[in-house]
Amino acid sequence: RISNDKMIEEQALHIISQLNPDEKELYLLYYWKHKKLKDIAIELNVTQDTIRKRHEKLKKKLNFKIKNYENL
Repeated sequence: RISNDKMIEEQALHIISQLNPDEKELYLLYYWKHKKLKDIAIELNVTQDTIRKRHEKLKKKLNFKIKNYENL
C-alpha cells in the first residue's frame, strides 16, 4: 500500500509535470530555491510586474489542478 506522503509526492510531481517550461522554471526558483520575485525577475531579465503576474497565474493554475486532481 502506498503511504500518504508517497501519494502526495506523486500527485505533486504529476501536477508540476503539466506546467509549461516557463511555469516550471518559476515554480522551481520560487518554491524550491526560495528566491524572491524581485531576484527572479532580474535573473530572467523581465520586469518585476511581469514576474508578479506570472506568479499569480501560476498559483491559480496550481490551486485549480490540486482541487481537481482526481479529474486529471
